[in-house]
Amino acid sequence: ERFKSPTLISCSQSCLQNDWCSSANFLMSSKPVNGKGTCELNKHERSHFDANSKLHDQQGVIFTMIQRVIQLKPKFLVFP
Repeated sequence: ERFKSPTLISCSQSCLQNDWCSSANFLMSSKPVNGKGTCELNKHERSHFDANSKLHDQQGVIFTMIQRVIQLKPKFLVFP
């Protein structure tokens, strides 16, 4: 999914709001349209990324990988 976004943080937040999103690319245009850059949300298998992964370097693009943390509800122990 590609759309205009005001900041890298806003772009990354958009990714966090979509369960299917695993990473985002943000490009601030050299000629900003209303001060906005381009945000691209990506979906891919996390298992494809490791120390040997090769990413395509593109000037002006910032890549962010989203790491989701699952918070478990605490269980309370009741003692008699």
